[in-house]
Amino acid sequence: YLTVAAPTLIQTAGAEFNLTSITAKDRYGNVADGANSASEYAGVKTLSYTLGVGTANAPNGSGTDSYTTSVTFANGVVSNVATTLYRAQSNVMIVAGDSNLANNTANVESNSFHVNHSAVDYLDVTGVAADPTVGTAFNLQAITAKDRYGNTADGVNGATVYEGAKTMVYIFSGTADAPNGTATDAYTTSVTFTGGVVSNVSTTLYRAQSSVTINADDAALSNNTANSASAAFNIKHAAVDY
Repeated sequence: YLTVAAPTLIQTAGAEFNLTSITAKDRYGNVADGANSASEYAGVKTLSYTLGVGTANAPNGSGTDSYTTSVTFANGVVSNVATTLYRAQSNVMIVAGDSNLANNTANVESNSFHVNHSAVDYLDVTGVAADPTVGTAFNLQAITAKDRYGNTADGVNGATVYEGAKTMVYIFSGTADAPNGTATDAYTTSVTFTGGVVSNVSTTLYRAQSSVTINADDAALSNNTANSASAAFNIKHAAVDY
């Protein structure tokens, strides 16, 4: 079976790092180093990897975890195995396997380590709980700051949190403002984020229409990934007036 030693330092989503080592052992835990004329586990091997603890790949589908599958062992060990993970999470553990091994003892998970989100890149809007009525204030449920892989910029494990007062710009997919010119759509442009999220953002729209979305942006963000608009919703007309 194989054992994995992972780095103890915190890693960053999307940034390559090295697994410290992968070691081949007999069923009793002895390293297969070939000492005293035993059969050494050496040469080029094709490995497979799984997360023993954790969820694979970028939350927004933009990155697939990458491992070095072809490695060369010497004295039962290979060191500095390049790896890239895309999901920010705590206490990740990696398992390596060689399908040619008997595995009378299960492959052993690595020590746990953390993967932090990368730099804030774009905003994701969670839309309305129910279709609003024109002229009546409603809330966008949340605006969430994310890195380019879709991880929330919450600052967990010492990453840089997106927080504090921010100035938003909104992009509406429908036609803006009241048809008769009596009212202009209103958005909350000054908001305060905590842990990468601001909730219940007041909004008022004045034109009845179907299947519209709202997008939010912060001009200070790099936007390598496009801002993510709310789910589509409808705007109902108000009571008959004239």
